[in-house]
Amino acid sequence: MGTTRCIAMILAERQGASLGALTRFYSKPAIPFGGSYRIIDFALNNCSNVGIDTIGILIQHSAPDLQEHINAAYYGNHYMLLPENPKCAYNGMADAVSRNIAFINRFEPINVLVMSGDPISVTDYSEMIAFHEDTNADVTIASKPESMDTDSRFGILHAAEDGRVSAFGTNAPGTDDNLVSMGIYIFKWSALKEYLLADSKYKQMQYEFDKDIIPKMLSCHEAVYTYRLDGYWREIESVEALWKASMDQIDEPGYQIVNNQNIHHLSESPRIISSKEDIRQSIVSWQCTISGRVDHSVLGSWVKIGKGAEVMNSVIMPNAYIGNNVKIYNTVIGTGAIIMDDTVIGAEDGIDYFVDRQVCARDVSLVAPWLYITKDKRFRKNSHIYEEQLDHYANIKDAM
Repeated sequence: MGTTRCIAMILAERQGASLGALTRFYSKPAIPFGGSYRIIDFALNNCSNVGIDTIGILIQHSAPDLQEHINAAYYGNHYMLLPENPKCAYNGMADAVSRNIAFINRFEPINVLVMSGDPISVTDYSEMIAFHEDTNADVTIASKPESMDTDSRFGILHAAEDGRVSAFGTNAPGTDDNLVSMGIYIFKWSALKEYLLADSKYKQMQYEFDKDIIPKMLSCHEAVYTYRLDGYWREIESVEALWKASMDQIDEPGYQIVNNQNIHHLSESPRIISSKEDIRQSIVSWQCTISGRVDHSVLGSWVKIGKGAEVMNSVIMPNAYIGNNVKIYNTVIGTGAIIMDDTVIGAEDGIDYFVDRQVCARDVSLVAPWLYITKDKRFRKNSHIYEEQLDHYANIKDAM
């Protein structure tokens, strides 16, 4: 096999306790997003747009929902890479890549693009790849300026005007010109492989690029650079973040997936409807039936909205049913959920029992996928509604 300019390795984590009931039914990257997409589509689409068609998807456990989606949605060389020993899970992104050195070697790549499959990201990697090659960097770290909205879990870094990094890590000294790593790296494969092989016998339980590999490369005076990557990027670490990213898809339409030709299962792309009778500023996917009012919301495919219903500032995932006179405010409704007539979710008042501010913060509520909610219920904002809670609440009511 000939030399490949660049391949990608995407870590698709299943975990996501902060996303509540959603990750009981989905691996995190397979959670529906933006109407007809899945979270991982953004990472895969970004790669496809710059001609990277060999992609290793690193998964901890069998994820049939993700596998089914990848098989249906993409042509090309997309490989699902499980740990050889199912009892020995990947312990971090660097560990996952290290345990797939033989896979990467098959393609003889010059560079390897490594990232998480969890963020919602619409970015163009072409200039970052060109910068990486022009500087002859051993690693280039995608970064953005630190702000209140950025998540610094991938580390803070400082760099010279030419992009050469002088300090990096979660404990890097704070200055006014901090940059935050986006957890997206381009490595020269020959350099990365050397460090992975050298560390193979001495790895800690958790083995990461930001805490282990890159600080070691800096201490050895390797060519570590950063590139300020433009575009949209948001970590999906909470129900609120998922909801906010969904609202951004409406408010910042330039940050929707930019090339639907990369995703072959879509019969029709979701579309933004600015004003149409009872639909205002909303993303509506194909085969939706809307008899009520929808305002500033995202509707997945095959969603049904009953007569007199109101859906405002909410995300309705595919195949959900919203009954007559139902009111939904600031809520994420999971796939296939059925909300029967005259129910209100996200109200200022109502049942306190389901309020869970650890999972559902800042007035956002969550209804689990495939949940059936009987008619004439009223749930307060910040509610986390799933089957066990409903059953327990019903038992309490019966005992009264």
